Amino acid sequence: MIRADILKEIIPVISDELVVSNIGQNQVTLNWNASSSANYFVVLYSELGSGVWLSDTTSNTSITSNGLLAGTSYSWSILSSCDPNGLNNSDTISGSNF
Repeated sequence: MIRADILKEIIPVISDELVVSNIGQNQVTLNWNASSSANYFVVLYSELGSGVWLSDTTSNTSITSNGLLAGTSYSWSILSSCDPNGLNNSDTISGSNF
């Protein structure tokens, strides 16, 4: 059995505290909290109902997404990884729509 404290070092964790801020005409800032073992993040966002997901990557716990369509609602999710090759990914966590 793997202890919970060791598991957190193997698989990065993102909290459920996902925040949408600075909503503008064509951009939004997305923020989250993550464990110290999370080094890379993939942010997925989609126009509601489109079924098409776009992605941004970052090593920060926030990102400003530009080029969004004004007056359009989006959903978003995030996952984290310990390395740039996508190994040891976290579960995907969804944020509130914006």
